[in-house]
Amino acid sequence: MKIGFAQINPTVGDLRGNFEKIATAYERLAAAGAELVITPELAIAGYPPQDLVFKSQFVPQNLEILEHLQALVQSAALLVGYVERNDGRGKPFHNAAALLQRGAPMQKTHKSLLPTYDVFDEDRYFEPAHRVAPLLLGERKLGVTICEDIWTEHYLPRPYYDIEPVRSLVEQRAELIVNLSASPFSLGKQSVRHEMVASLASTYSLPICYCNAVGGNDQLVFDGNSIALNRAGQLIAQLPSFREAEAVIETDSTTIVSSILREPSADLFDALVLGLRDYLSKCNFKSAVLGLSGGIDSAVVAVIAVHALGAENVLGVSMPSPYSSRGSIEDALALASNLGIKCLQIPIGNAFGCFKAQFTEVFKGLPEDTTEENMQSRLRGMILMSLSNKFGHLLLTTGNKSELAVGYCTIYGDMAGGLAVISDVPKTM
Repeated sequence: MKIGFAQINPTVGDLRGNFEKIATAYERLAAAGAELVITPELAIAGYPPQDLVFKSQFVPQNLEILEHLQALVQSAALLVGYVERNDGRGKPFHNAAALLQRGAPMQKTHKSLLPTYDVFDEDRYFEPAHRVAPLLLGERKLGVTICEDIWTEHYLPRPYYDIEPVRSLVEQRAELIVNLSASPFSLGKQSVRHEMVASLASTYSLPICYCNAVGGNDQLVFDGNSIALNRAGQLIAQLPSFREAEAVIETDSTTIVSSILREPSADLFDALVLGLRDYLSKCNFKSAVLGLSGGIDSAVVAVIAVHALGAENVLGVSMPSPYSSRGSIEDALALASNLGIKCLQIPIGNAFGCFKAQFTEVFKGLPEDTTEENMQSRLRGMILMSLSNKFGHLLLTTGNKSELAVGYCTIYGDMAGGLAVISDVPKTM
């Protein structure tokens, strides 16, 4: 069977924009010969929709988009993720997928395993599936799973669930397993997914098509890396990482491809670039500003920003104090020159002196300590936020995970900003 993978980059809440992405990908893949086109999890709504589902018009409008997609379906079927109402007992919604076929009633299925750990909170919104059954695609029985449904106990942080949706679908004679996924990126996760899906395919002797989302939605980055495995558990297709892609895959193929594994540092860099680029574009920012200290962290963030946004859209600011070394100032300016970004020089010496003078009587007889040190950081934060407010730049903070974990940072100072780009990256990385 020819499966069209629509590895798209949805935006949470942009129902019309997501519809356009789905419809465009569907038309191209159908024209390329796909019999069934599959999308990521909650492709219409974007993942994770969080409390948007409680907005009065959000779920009804997402259901209207589903009807629009049904109307455009031609010879190729479309399997698409969306939010469904729950009219029964329990939570008000289902994380759902709909199989759309021309001239046939819409078939729906619901997600069974709802992750509520780590970055996930699906049990807050969704009711799990009350039953698992294959959907009919012509005469074929299609086993549809949604993200967590395909994860087996061995690959989860701990045993969370009492049911196995894939096993249930196989017992009901599903001929193909598909998975609509929004699986966030973390280092090494691509290999884990491949190993897990390959194990399921070979265990049940069924081909599996796994379509993952790509793109950044707030604090989450999705890496794509959609895969298809034949009934022997052999990899027959892998879509690219960190970008949208489409492919038509023959599930009975015996042509094996090698898994594309890259250096962890390359994956991490591309994830950070994509996350930053999408955060700005999806929040309608056009440019970014950051302080350049001459140190490693601000240099790394500046490089990421230039790759994500282009040098013309990144502004660096050097804000030396009387305690700044000449070397750190020169390093900051050299970095800006090498990256081709504009760099403002705004010394804080005079402002620092005036600010300290306001406390002459209050602090009389007390030695200088972290109080005065933090004044400098907070003055820099005020300068950067002023540039952000005046020119509409998003302020990027440059603290790494190691510093933030032990509190080596200044509240209202170097923590001030709109996005902490490397806050989940240890200093040792």
